[in-house]
Amino acid sequence: MLENRELIPLLELLNDDSGSLESLAAAFARTFARSDHFRVGLAVSSLLEDNLLTRTQRIVAFAVLFDLYKADKGGPFLPVLAAAAEAPPTPALPPALGEAGEAAA
Repeated sequence: MLENRELIPLLELLNDDSGSLESLAAAFARTFARSDHFRVGLAVSSLLEDNLLTRTQRIVAFAVLFDLYKADKGGPFLPVLAAAAEAPPTPALPPALGEAGEAAA
């Protein structure tokens, strides 16, 4: 479980649509200590699996999860990425966490 001091920067990162996916993944690595990557990645994974993210946030979340363990053959979040690739597209996503503007549009 994440603390507020970790959740706020995570949501800010997921809401950032101004940079490239590579720069957002690098920002994740700078924001969170390597020892916390799995725990924060688990929170990102839960947000994805529970459909609590907008389409843009989902793309950023997938990029972050991929980048965390791209050097490993089978990272711990590979099943999440594979399930998302196999899942049919969702017709509409619920309003996202930390994002009021897109929900009203």
